Amino acid sequence: MAKFGFRADDVKKMSHLEVNAWIDSYLASQGVKPSVEDKNTTTYVFARRKKSGT
Repeated sequence: MAKFGFRADDVKKMSHLEVNAWIDSYLASQGVKPSVEDKNTTTYVFARRKKSGT
């Protein structure tokens, strides 16, 4: 949450729903797409990019 400029005290005051919304927003901005396997579980797939020339 520090990437959005929030301190720990700010996050502590937020509701769970609000924190999840910020995290979802961050993941979307990074190109991470949710994979919904069923209606109760959402998983995220992270792919590590290889550096060229190493």
